[in-house]
Amino acid sequence: MENRKLFTPIKIGNVELPNRMIMAAMETGFCNDTDSLINDKIVNYFRLRAKGHPGLIIVGGGMIDPENRATKDMINICDDTSLEGLKRLTDAIHEEGTKCFIQLLHAGAYARSSVYDGPGPVAPSPVKSNFTGEVPHELTVEEILRIEKLYSQAVDRARRAGFDGVEICTNSGYLHGQFLSAVTNKRTDKYGGDLDHRLTFLRETLAEIRSAVGDDFPVSVRLGGNDLVPGGNTLEDAVEVAKAAEQAGASMISVTGGWHEAQVPQVTPDVPAGVYFLFGRKIKEAVTIPVTQSNRMNPQLAEEIVGNGITDMITMARPFLAEPQLADKAKAEDYGSIRPCLSCNQGCLDNLMRQREIHCLVNATVGREDVLAPDGVAAEDIPAEDPSRILVVGAGVAGLEFARVAASKGHDVTIWEKSLQTGGQVNLASVPESKRTFSKIIDYLTDACLQAGVGLAMGMEASADAIAASLEDGTFDKVVIAAGAVPITPHIDTEEGANVVQAWDVLAGDAATGNKVAVIGGGAVGVETAVHLAKEGTLTPEQFTFLYKNHVESPEYLESLLYKGVKDVSLLEMTPKIGKDIGPTTKWIAMTDLKKHGVKQHKNSRVLRITGEGVYYEFIDPKAENPQPEERFLEADTVVLAIGAKPEDGLYGKLSSKYEGRIYNIGDSSGIGKAIDAIEAAYKLAAEI
Repeated sequence: MENRKLFTPIKIGNVELPNRMIMAAMETGFCNDTDSLINDKIVNYFRLRAKGHPGLIIVGGGMIDPENRATKDMINICDDTSLEGLKRLTDAIHEEGTKCFIQLLHAGAYARSSVYDGPGPVAPSPVKSNFTGEVPHELTVEEILRIEKLYSQAVDRARRAGFDGVEICTNSGYLHGQFLSAVTNKRTDKYGGDLDHRLTFLRETLAEIRSAVGDDFPVSVRLGGNDLVPGGNTLEDAVEVAKAAEQAGASMISVTGGWHEAQVPQVTPDVPAGVYFLFGRKIKEAVTIPVTQSNRMNPQLAEEIVGNGITDMITMARPFLAEPQLADKAKAEDYGSIRPCLSCNQGCLDNLMRQREIHCLVNATVGREDVLAPDGVAAEDIPAEDPSRILVVGAGVAGLEFARVAASKGHDVTIWEKSLQTGGQVNLASVPESKRTFSKIIDYLTDACLQAGVGLAMGMEASADAIAASLEDGTFDKVVIAAGAVPITPHIDTEEGANVVQAWDVLAGDAATGNKVAVIGGGAVGVETAVHLAKEGTLTPEQFTFLYKNHVESPEYLESLLYKGVKDVSLLEMTPKIGKDIGPTTKWIAMTDLKKHGVKQHKNSRVLRITGEGVYYEFIDPKAENPQPEERFLEADTVVLAIGAKPEDGLYGKLSSKYEGRIYNIGDSSGIGKAIDAIEAAYKLAAEI
């Protein structure tokens, strides 16, 4: 690539960054919630990423007020007891040649009173939060001034701890954003009213900071480019906020998306990569200080956006979880070796929403760096003391991840895979449009295995006899079973000739379905299969764009064809909840898709029997005064089973007792879980073996 502006220096205030790739602040949940001080886990987590040399790491979120926090275990920067640990952290990052800021965050109305012992959420006005469901206490002027002072004290503490700068969080609906928005700020004093008055709290905060640390210490302002909330601030408003922040002493503007409660996807796989660059572009045109942009970014896109002058820098969070060496590999244009972020949120944002520490579906070391990557050295980079010849049965993600790590450590690894395609069930998971990114982990793992010298024997179905023979004759020293799972076929009375198929076969394109389809099972697979079927016959985004640009039909009619397909799809679930195994950051999107695409939802509905004409099921109305089972009929020419899966554990069962200590079982063949569980188990075994 000719234009490598992404890897040229840039100055933020008086601090020069060696490149323009920034690791964004992202809470980790690693702190002990009793004191929120820096620990080994946090230091090792950031050291590993500092070794990859991003231009800047922004640590966060930093808790400025112990009485108000976004999560129970935010990083403490409230008092001087935090200084020793913070200094240890900045030293570790600086030792690797990387600069670091810390983001300072006051949750305001987004604080949950159930998360910690405190007086509860506060805000500019007592407006019920759509994020927490709680009504916050309205801040008095004295309390506002106290918070401004807490910010300046935290900035001074950050400087003394060795940070190169700070970032003020005004985005995503936290306290400063609540003051900036007319939706949550109903005040009639100088802190409320029009946007200029709603900016008062931010202006005063920046002035208080500058009075404490002077003009030379860099201060970034993290800003939403659009609240994406009805009645909230628009991009035009964000431009005015950015201009005011610059005038008040900000050194950089970091642009992201909208509020947490926004009903517009921002960081999920269905969001096109880099689509929100328009926010940063508009804001950069209005200010003279450096501007960085985030949300669904990747290194190649970052080079394009920065190279074209759309923004000065690019900020990414989750991609640095997936690939700690992201910046170094991108600089070397070694894109194929970059472990891809799937934007799935399963290990990171979903965990944070549940008040748990972060992990990563594609990178098992995240949250385990103190054990699997101490002092910035990952287990896969430590050579095995006694290399073995290892057979892996199955080329799903568990088998591939084990093979990749084991081969990287120096073991001689061969995979037997009965199909002609690697990836196993993840191939099915990546079929729905909302999860197409999942195919990236298969490509990465397959290529990484080949680069590490793993032998891939495709079309090779393993048998117990063949495995035993390979152990007996010394072909292999050890065997790892990663045979995956098979779908469950429930014991339902089914009429001969009824068209009953498995969801896995539907997603694989191996099963035909009619026009009236009943999907049994309302878990993630059932929901995704139902939406997948309901989308058949709808316009693709590319078709819509062509027809819209050329005015072929009215915009209203074309929009309707984005959602109206050719199949009548129903979803039956025996429990009261559909999608209960879908993560909180994506479930609302899945439920919205069911509604938009006209999938009929039948909860509390237990299937009794299947005929050629449809499904008989038992419905219990939970709202009835005396709920009684009621038999109902649903017409369907095809019934799709999405009941779940069971381990394919036959091989391990036949061999484990005879070859104890030489044979292992991982992934779904050892117990049904998610891809994140399979990759974690595979990495841990490979690290130990």
